[in-house]
Amino acid sequence: MKKFEVGKTYTSRCFNDHNLIESFEVVKRTEKTITVKSIYEPKPQRKKIRIIDGNECAENCSGFGYLRA
Repeated sequence: MKKFEVGKTYTSRCFNDHNLIESFEVVKRTEKTITVKSIYEPKPQRKKIRIIDGNECAENCSGFGYLRA
């Protein structure tokens, strides 16, 4: 299973415009949540981790859908 790691950057595509890609850096992690930082959000956001298709995913980040590890 792929897991989120602190210090790594992950990308997500927007639902409405598949050409729009945003990057998120994981700044903190617990067993059930991650805290991510984005260039579009002034403050880090805490997101709940879910397991989808055997991999960790974070709930909606800035309207970009799920962020996958």
